[in-house]
Amino acid sequence: MNFRIFTLHPDIFTSFQNNSLIARGIDQEVISIQAINWREKHGLGNYKQVDDKPYGGGSGMVLQAEPIYRALQEYEAVSPLYKPPAKIEAYTKITPNNHNFFEYKQNNPDHRKVTISLTPRGHRYNQKTAEWLAKEFNEINLVCGRYEGFDARADSCFDLELSIGDFVLNGGEVGAMSVIESVSRLVPGFITKDTSVQHDSFSSTLNYYNETHEYIVGKNRLHKLNQNKSTKPIIQNLFD
Repeated sequence: MNFRIFTLHPDIFTSFQNNSLIARGIDQEVISIQAINWREKHGLGNYKQVDDKPYGGGSGMVLQAEPIYRALQEYEAVSPLYKPPAKIEAYTKITPNNHNFFEYKQNNPDHRKVTISLTPRGHRYNQKTAEWLAKEFNEINLVCGRYEGFDARADSCFDLELSIGDFVLNGGEVGAMSVIESVSRLVPGFITKDTSVQHDSFSSTLNYYNETHEYIVGKNRLHKLNQNKSTKPIIQNLFD
């Protein structure tokens, strides 16, 4: 599984990549993580500007569409549903690609890459979504917003908009880490014993885990109980 992160702060991911299971997964080439600072190559002007004041006024700054579009285009990560923006009239509502992309994926099952924007307004992220991403894709591009988010003209560059909860962060980097961790552990070979993820909280296979006895009493104890052919009554006693 290949993860590519588009961020203005790639250093945030340095420790994340170099510790624990993520580091081992990278070392064993089960996953890869690449952090792209789109300001460095695609920022505008001498100061590599990526933000601007909101059209029509308002507090804060928004991220310009052109730099992120160029960065995604360089890595062939622009959504297949992207439509070059025509002149946007006042009050024109630009809707995310979410629902259209689900339909596109159903009609194009061989499409194995997805570009996701992390934003509070996105679909609520959950374990079911993580399982879908791990199963259906081998390249996941994660776009981390900052400030007041992206200029609306950038929205059609993304396949999906996801939110990790009903709260606001300084940027999408923590959300991107959450997606990477939750999807990575579902990739075969990332967890030493693949069946371990079958009884993870919220897993779709939680109630169908075929090693229930081992999960309840422990592997070593279960072996002894099987030798004594007394597993069933002792497991029942655990719930008495």
